[in-house]
Amino acid sequence: AKQSKPRYYQHLRRNHSIGATRMNSWMLRHRLGILLFLLLFAGNSLWLYSTRSIPITDDDIWGATAVLGTPIEVVIFTLRWDLHPPLYYLLLDCWAIFGKSDLWLSMSSCFIHALISTVAFNYVHRRHGIFAALCTTALVFFSPLLLEQSVKIRMYPFLALLSLCIFYLIEKYKEADKKSLLVSIAALGVALIYSHAIGVILLFFHFCYGFLSLQA
Repeated sequence: AKQSKPRYYQHLRRNHSIGATRMNSWMLRHRLGILLFLLLFAGNSLWLYSTRSIPITDDDIWGATAVLGTPIEVVIFTLRWDLHPPLYYLLLDCWAIFGKSDLWLSMSSCFIHALISTVAFNYVHRRHGIFAALCTTALVFFSPLLLEQSVKIRMYPFLALLSLCIFYLIEKYKEADKKSLLVSIAALGVALIYSHAIGVILLFFHFCYGFLSLQA
């Protein structure tokens, strides 16, 4: 019994050390993620500001027009005149609380694009380290299609963010098998359906991926 106490305390100290190391790693990763998000958002916004020299045209006008009314009017306007469901326009209407200029509305896509890059950074950093995470972040942030949409008032960056988060949660569910993750995946799936006309098709492919990866 006398010999078991030191072993017990050694076991406690070892567990405490492991827990502290994991906590420090978690805090470092999230601090880096926040800093990275702020830098990417600021950089993308400055690029938008330097290139936004003409009024918005084409499909961007839909978003700018939709946020001129109340949330109920946004839903009615979208259901009446647009092919897509109204969730994105409702979020854009919340963004428009702080301003309705073309530049400010376009910055909402800059914000989402920075979030996409940060989620990708966090996912890769947890598994492969800081260098691989930064390389992945650069590939995502400077992806031509995503970068083009990051300065427009359209829902496509939001769709990319939802899809990436669903993928992230599927991977976490494979590791942790927590039922709460399934609820989060379902909630994001509903958001995906109510954000774009083909959202249900995108969700179907996510379902196929999740089902097949769990069977593997």
